[in-house]
Amino acid sequence: MVFSNSNATVSASIQTLLKNPQTWIKSLTPTQSLFVGLGAIFLVSFLANAIVSRYRSGKLPPGPRRLPLIENLLDMPTEQEWLTWAEWGRRYGPISSATVFGQHMIIVNSSEIAANMFAKKSSIYSDRPLLTMFGDLCGYGRFLSFLPYGSLWRRRRTLIQKTIGTAASSAKFSMVEEKEAHLLLKRMRKDPDGLLDHIRMAAGSIILDISYGYQTQESKDPLVDLAETVMDGFGITLRPGAYLVDTLPILKYVPYWFPGAKFKRQAKHWRSLLQRFVEEPYATVKSNMKSGRFRHSFTSSLVEGSSLNPEEENDIKWSSAMLFAGGADTTVASLYGLILALVLNPEAQTRAQAEIDEVIGRDRLPSLRDRENLLYLNALVTEAIRWHSVAPFNFRRVMEDDVQNGYLIPKNSTIVINQWQLLHDPEVYPEPMKFDPMRFLPREGYTLPPDPRLYAFGTGKRICPGRYLAEASVFIATAMILSVFRIEKKVGDNGEVIEPIVHPMTGATCHMAPYECAIKPRDARAEILIAGEVNMGKDGIE
Repeated sequence: MVFSNSNATVSASIQTLLKNPQTWIKSLTPTQSLFVGLGAIFLVSFLANAIVSRYRSGKLPPGPRRLPLIENLLDMPTEQEWLTWAEWGRRYGPISSATVFGQHMIIVNSSEIAANMFAKKSSIYSDRPLLTMFGDLCGYGRFLSFLPYGSLWRRRRTLIQKTIGTAASSAKFSMVEEKEAHLLLKRMRKDPDGLLDHIRMAAGSIILDISYGYQTQESKDPLVDLAETVMDGFGITLRPGAYLVDTLPILKYVPYWFPGAKFKRQAKHWRSLLQRFVEEPYATVKSNMKSGRFRHSFTSSLVEGSSLNPEEENDIKWSSAMLFAGGADTTVASLYGLILALVLNPEAQTRAQAEIDEVIGRDRLPSLRDRENLLYLNALVTEAIRWHSVAPFNFRRVMEDDVQNGYLIPKNSTIVINQWQLLHDPEVYPEPMKFDPMRFLPREGYTLPPDPRLYAFGTGKRICPGRYLAEASVFIATAMILSVFRIEKKVGDNGEVIEPIVHPMTGATCHMAPYECAIKPRDARAEILIAGEVNMGKDGIE
């Protein structure tokens, strides 16, 4: 048989195939038939794509040299992809390309080209590519950010846009953000070494309260834990090239028990958790509303007084879940990266604290109402958005053939916007690896560089609808932390200073690698503010 280790058997099988194909096919076991069928489908698909690719290859943007059959498969980065793509930009120009099994990837490293594509030509560049593992098998493709551009996407985006899509609409949640920021201070004071866990709890609590009126438990909240596990799968499977099934979608049909089908079992696990996260909080809100005791929330406001059909209920479920998926993890990454910048740049921390003391004083904690008067702190947060690219890249799918800079952008190509490069372009931001809030501080005779928010939260019609809420959460947490804490490099037991390492980790949401720091109250007045009563606001029970 063709899968035998015996050379004689293989030879005999080949002879049978050549002389009598029908007999050879009938002699295959079910497993062998599956291999042969998949192989034949792959071969036909590959040859068809290769023919189209060859026809167009001379017109594509430049890129790494393609090899026979596998093309640029070996060139695709697996770690910190944005750095490889930035290097391609320096080598091949502001727009480059790679092709794997006939599937084209166009990499954009220029803000000018990005603006031309995603603003001026948004009608054909607003779709998302479907990553088979992420979107189809795991089910994450049902989140708003990854829906195809069309009526369902517009319907669900409208639900979120009305709630948090503007600075004014998101401002009504200021009290929730301020409450959780104060609780964050208390946790940091009690357990300074648990900084990352405390940030996760604060970010998760804000979104779960806004989405469902859910009040988190003080430690190890089950819904926060479930959400974080769901988002772990989100980050792992969204990476380009992480799974072969994304390059060869036909593999999604292999059985779960099939050799090498571990990805199918992983997808089944994550899909099950995702379904729980979408269904369970929504069911809890409806149950609480029926009993008459519930906190007003995004979900309750859409359900209350409405007679919903299954389609409308599904829109609400997935829109509510999207608030967490789109906000909590990115807020964690932003704030944790910002605090690392403060540790490494004590002079920036000192200046921000001096401004807070002058504008607000030492008798109360900052609030979001103070934001417009804290110019340096605003510049610091803006620089943190640029310095640490929480979303280092973004994907689109072009819906029809286009020409850009004289190069063909074939229909259905995956477009990669290298947002990290756009925010670290030395021609736009001199010394881009340096953390320097002064570059965004308005002053006479100084021309401000482009606002990093132009790309940090996405572009065009796909810009993040929760960007105002997310940034406000980071701002108020930073303001409160700086008002009461001094955050410095930690000194080890041997008396030597522990130098934190700046290492952005690979993932769809880019987190800084864990680091150590010393968190200490500034003085006795700070201790009083930390220990003060938290303003919980109204209880929200309707």
